[in-house]
Amino acid sequence: MIGRVLPEFRLNDVIVLSGGLLEEELVESAKREIVATANLDFASIAANVDDELTATVRGVKLGQVASVSAPSLDSGLLATAYVSAANTVTVRVSNVTIGAIDAAAQDFFLSVGNP
Repeated sequence: MIGRVLPEFRLNDVIVLSGGLLEEELVESAKREIVATANLDFASIAANVDDELTATVRGVKLGQVASVSAPSLDSGLLATAYVSAANTVTVRVSNVTIGAIDAAAQDFFLSVGNP
């Protein structure tokens, strides 16, 4: 074992972050999916405009594919995600309506893996 053990739990060979991973598993995570939850609060988004916020997700790297789910997202808002830097996932919310929407802060469920 390399390094110290940080809190974690597993679900079907998916590493679920709850504070971190074994350092050796960060190397192995290239073969696995990393999932995390980020509570994000977007400001009011004007009609037909996008807004972005970032979330720190330990272990992700450029070139990996990110997806996002936001079960409580207001009607007319679409969420997408991408890895924008090492350990950083950017969540983009697009307002596809004809009016501004000011959504409440909510949990965004992120999933990152290899293409």
